[in-house]
This record gives sequence, C-alpha cells and structure tokens, in this order.
Amino acid sequence: MALHHNRTFFVFVSLISVLALSQVLTGCGETTDNLASSNDQLPMETRNNGYSISITAVETTSDASLVTVQIRQLPDSPGPDIWRYAGATPGDITLRGFDWRGAYLGSRKPLTSNDSIVGFEEVLEFTLPQDTAGEVSIAYNRLRFASEPMGGEDELIDGPWTFDIPSSAFVRPDITVVDVSGSTEAHGIKFALNTITAEPDQTIIAYGVTSTTGENIDEESEVIGIVAQLPDKSFMLPNRIERADDDGVSHAYFEPLPRDQDIQIILQPILRKVERQTELSIQVDGAALSAAERGSHVPAHASAMVGPDEMVVKSIDVGDGTFELTVANSQPDTEASVLLRFPNHGGNIVLRDDAGTTYHLLGVNSNLHKSDPVTMWPGETRIAFAGPVPSSLSTLTLRMDEYGVLERGPWKVEVHVPGAGS
Repeated sequence: MALHHNRTFFVFVSLISVLALSQVLTGCGETTDNLASSNDQLPMETRNNGYSISITAVETTSDASLVTVQIRQLPDSPGPDIWRYAGATPGDITLRGFDWRGAYLGSRKPLTSNDSIVGFEEVLEFTLPQDTAGEVSIAYNRLRFASEPMGGEDELIDGPWTFDIPSSAFVRPDITVVDVSGSTEAHGIKFALNTITAEPDQTIIAYGVTSTTGENIDEESEVIGIVAQLPDKSFMLPNRIERADDDGVSHAYFEPLPRDQDIQIILQPILRKVERQTELSIQVDGAALSAAERGSHVPAHASAMVGPDEMVVKSIDVGDGTFELTVANSQPDTEASVLLRFPNHGGNIVLRDDAGTTYHLLGVNSNLHKSDPVTMWPGETRIAFAGPVPSSLSTLTLRMDEYGVLERGPWKVEVHVPGAGS
C-alpha cells in the first residue's frame, strides 16, 4: 500500500530502546554512491540518481525493528521536486534478514526548512532479525513521486539505495514476562491478574474483571481502572489502559514498577448501574421560586431512600429561564454509595408539578470525588430544567428509572515484580 504524501500515519511504540550504532559499527562514515557498508556510523547515507537516503536511527521494541530513514533531493537534481515524494510501498524496498512487520509500513512526515519541504522522514517497521549473528539489508529499489498534475501515474526514480547493517545492532530489550494466578472476589465481581511484563521503560499488567453472577460488566457497570500500591504505601497510576478485547483481558501501562519487590495491584471502585424506578416528592414555595432572581437559591424539602442511601434535595438554583435541583446523599462521604448518574447511560429523568406539567430536562451533572486513587464517594447531582414555574406550585415530583451504586470491594492482589534478567 502506498504511503501517499497527504496521508498521516501514527505509530505507537510501547517500548523503544534507541541504539547507538557507533558502538557496533566502526569507520569514518563516508558516503558512497549507492551502497552503505556495515562499517559506517550513523547517519548512514547513500546517494544515487539525484537523491540521498540516510538511515538516522535504529530502534527495537519487544517484537519489532524500527528504522528511521530520511529522503532528500540533492542540489541540481533533475528529478521531481522532493515535496512530491509519495512514500514507499513494500514493492519499492527489498529486505534481507528480516521482513515487514505487517501491511502497515510505518510513519512518514515531511522535513521542513523556512516553511518549505526539504525532505521526508519515514519510520519503517520490520520484524526482529532472523539471524542475530548475521546481517540485514535494506535496499530502496526506486523512489515514488506523485504525478503532477495530480491523478496520474506515480513517477518512479530508479535506485538502488542499499544499506547493510549487522543484526547485532538490533539489540532486544530486557523484557521479563511472568504469569500471575492471583485473584479476588467481592460484590459478585472477580478481579484476576494474568501477567506482569517488566520492560526497561514500563511495566504492563494484564488483568480481567468478570461477573460471577452473569451480568454484563461492560453494560451494567463502569470499571474505572487499576492502580499499584508500592511498598511505601504510595500509589502509582497507569499512564494508559487498553480496555478488554475479545478475550476479556485489559492492559494497564505503568512507569517501571520497582523490580524484585512485592506490590499490591488494586481494582478501583466500580460504579454499578441499578435499573429501578425511584421518586422524590419535593415541597416547593412556588411564589418564591417564580419570583426569584437569577443566581438565587430557593429552599426545597425532599428526602427518599434510593437503594441503600437517603437522598435529599438540598436546594433549587435559579438561572435565566431555568432552574437546577441539587440532590445529595445524607450519609458521610466515605459511607455514601449512591450516585444519580444518567448522562452516559441513557436513564430517564422526568419532573412534573402538581398541576401535571412536565419540565424539559436540560442536563445532568454528577461526579465521583476521591481523596486517593482507591478512596472514592459519590458527589452531588445537579439536574437542570427549563422554566418558568407557576407561582401556585407547591410540589415537584422527580422520577428516575436508574441510579449508580459505588462498590468499593476491596479487590487487591499482591504480586512480585520480577527482577532484571529473571
């Protein structure tokens, strides 16, 4: 597949070990006409037919070789302008000693100077070398340029531009993968660790969150994530989490966790959806509410049991043709568990007055608060409606068909992070 000049490619490299080829390649780094020998230091440059190609970096991940290449036009080159370079296709490059990592070749970006394109940089993705004691070869057989005007056949400039590199340059990073069988269960939810992958630049935790009661965790609950608690009791959050795929395994990517140490991996509290209709009957002074100015607070009186918690309407805040109900738990923060959460899960909220008028819902804002990554509690829920309200109003009835209950577990699994080279 061609890498066209107007297409942007993104490469995520989970681990990069940048190699200084000068440690394994010796020589003066001279430029040859179409062959860069394995004695050259970086950058390795070859020139042919009016264009220069240089290898500027060689990198490895746990399963890939990454080679950074720069393509530039030589002075007085009669060929197509470099800004027309359309990128390499697999057929344009011949490999020896390794293969393309997949159909996706890598990334490409323009090199600019004074707002002009002076070249292109490509990061090519290959497999790891097949023979670690041998040599690999990369040969650009041709360069491909977009037609001018656009829409015609690509213009090809023949090479070759050839590079020979010792396989020893592609040093595999120090990676240790350990199978983990630890698990814990609470509230009908099982938290299990699968593997720990310790790499020089990161630690990857593979884990699963499943229901022991048959419910669909993804649809019925909101799983926030996991954290690591270190031996000094401090917490480390992952840089990112890749949510479960078809095999039900999620992956959390941390900064390197301390090697050869026992730590705890903790599943953060889970917000579980409860589909159950609930009503709050709110006593309101309609005359005071209808006459209130924007920004004022009107007292309201209502309480009802929602699941395990008592929920109260604290006040009604008046806006410009709108009003907002503030609903909160009466329990202390660390004991409260119910959150009236609707925006992300499509639950219905209906507000009617004692005359049968239904008020248009404008929005809902509800959030979780926390004092640390594993200590959380539900905050207030603010529900906005369009006004006005009649002065004769005495009662508003708020009806909801679902809410959230915060399950705190605890879900903790102690693991041993492998030491280097173990």
